[in-house]
Amino acid sequence: MLSLQKPFDLLDTDPDPAARVKRLARDLGNQNDVHARRQAVNILGDLGSPAAVDPLIAALQDQDFPSKYAAEALGQIGDSRAIEPLLSAMGDTRSGMWESAVSALVQIGLDDPSILVPFLEEESTIGVYHALIRLGDPATVTA
Repeated sequence: MLSLQKPFDLLDTDPDPAARVKRLARDLGNQNDVHARRQAVNILGDLGSPAAVDPLIAALQDQDFPSKYAAEALGQIGDSRAIEPLLSAMGDTRSGMWESAVSALVQIGLDDPSILVPFLEEESTIGVYHALIRLGDPATVTA
């Protein structure tokens, strides 16, 4: 029998945001449907709920998922709990991950932008320079 039930409902208007985040986090764990996982990540980022940070960090670290979308969603939420995992993700060699992590860090904001300076030795340093400029710390740009 064919099931018409969607993994999540894009039109979900549940008044309880925590319940909605919980359902989307469950969909994010659906290893069999990459499309559903990507949609869940996008919606979690759009919701902007701090309750979505932990499931998005797990998706960020999932090697079987295009984690750059999780980085983008974490940037949208702007929660500082994502800073360390995003810094770790900058070492991820998957396509677009490095750039998405830098962009998310800029969106979140860093109390100490100099933590990005060690990444200036990487191959793709232009993103770090742009991040440092956007964060407004000219002293670190000259480092």
